[in-house]
Amino acid sequence: MDKASLHSQEVVYNENVVPDNVPPMDPDVSTATISPSDASSHISKQNEVEEKSVVDVMQDQNLPKAEGLHAWLVILSAFLCNVVTYGIGTSWFRLESSTSKLRASPLAVRHKRKLTRPCLLYVLLFIEHVGFIVQWIRGVMQAYYDQEVFHHSVSSVQLTFVGTLMYVSLNLVSPAVHVLKSMFGPKIVLAAGTAVVSLSLILAGFSTQIWHLYLTQGIMYGIGGSLMYTTAMGIAPQWFEKRRGLALGVATSGSGIGGLIMPFIMSPILENLGAPWCYRILGFISLAVGLFASIFIKERYPLQQRKKFSELMNFAILKEPNFAIWNISCDLCLLGYLVPFYLMPTYAIDIGLSASQGANLVSVLSAFNFVGRILSGFYADYIGRLNADILCMTVSGLACGLLWVFATNYGILIAFCVIYGLFCGAYFALLAPVTALITGIERFPGGFSLFLVLNAVGFFGAPIAGAVQSATNSSGYLATQMFSTVTFLLGALIMFGLKVKMTKSAFTKI
Repeated sequence: MDKASLHSQEVVYNENVVPDNVPPMDPDVSTATISPSDASSHISKQNEVEEKSVVDVMQDQNLPKAEGLHAWLVILSAFLCNVVTYGIGTSWFRLESSTSKLRASPLAVRHKRKLTRPCLLYVLLFIEHVGFIVQWIRGVMQAYYDQEVFHHSVSSVQLTFVGTLMYVSLNLVSPAVHVLKSMFGPKIVLAAGTAVVSLSLILAGFSTQIWHLYLTQGIMYGIGGSLMYTTAMGIAPQWFEKRRGLALGVATSGSGIGGLIMPFIMSPILENLGAPWCYRILGFISLAVGLFASIFIKERYPLQQRKKFSELMNFAILKEPNFAIWNISCDLCLLGYLVPFYLMPTYAIDIGLSASQGANLVSVLSAFNFVGRILSGFYADYIGRLNADILCMTVSGLACGLLWVFATNYGILIAFCVIYGLFCGAYFALLAPVTALITGIERFPGGFSLFLVLNAVGFFGAPIAGAVQSATNSSGYLATQMFSTVTFLLGALIMFGLKVKMTKSAFTKI
């Protein structure tokens, strides 16, 4: 890697981290008190010193070329891991609007409206059918077990908890994954995760009790998914510098692609062979995709001598203000993130739309969420990754407060789903790039693992919003809409405070 490519990077500010071989800084550069007007030059001078050191280290180690062919093969591996982990994983979640109970909503009869402009109708139908392919994946398995296996003897809360348990398990075991990766290497860990995911799906096909699904589709799948996701996403940032945002946006879009292609695979299998065999075939598909992904996964930096657990995880990072602030802001945004996906079908029914229209709104959300992940990674490389995150979370919150709150017809809801989907997708696309910005690339794998553990709190946002709705007004949505609005805007405000703290300026690219 040449010096020119390194000097073309954006500012990377990493508090309390100074490489061992960096020469002492000028007293002027290391001055503790910096005025806002001198902030940019201060960071630039410090970054130049650090970059010179990094160049020397890279020349000594003869590292593989960044952003070359193998770098994109690593992104392909991370993309496939996202397809398996989140794309197939979402097969559990329930399509709330498919029930006849929602079709008979009295509010739907009272407020039913019709579109009177043919041109607008054609546009909406086009968008609707672009998103329609996503909806089949959501809740196919949950609906089957509810009706055919448990015969409605298990509550919807118990069924939904299967998916929640999966995501929480995926996040909580991520620190252990980082340790295993150091011990055995990424290829073995990723292959092991693939085997666990595949086995969990195959075993889920034999489930006859709800606790069977908790163990297989919930805990076991979550552990295997963490072995895959944490390994791949922990390595991918090493291979990119200038286009890191775009690369990781492409990687995380795998979850959206999984949701787009799975309907075509699952629907005929369910119709002809039933859900147990559908689970088993998904298990074999996951095995093939995961093993293919493990071929390309590779550390860019050579493995050093084995380190102690405390050195690998570096729990001291939890005490660093920047890392703590970043975690708090992300937890707040994630609390509001899932609420529109969770409530959109029932909200659509209650303003007079049909059940299929409510389902399609979720599909549009998912489809544009996929597009937004790639786009946000692209422009984040130009305006700064933290800047892009602040922008996207702010727009997501404003969309909830200014569009969703006042949405009383299908057209406005489509507009909300498009805007919200495009900008909220940045949340997952920019998690890894901004975390790497804060921790530094050397501490990123361990720091990202700890971040995922703390981030698990956010997955309880939808149940919390449901409780808020029940506690305030069971027939209204204002409380939950404002819940999403406030959590997004507060999270974005805290991110902005983090930016100012790191750069001493509101306008620096970071």
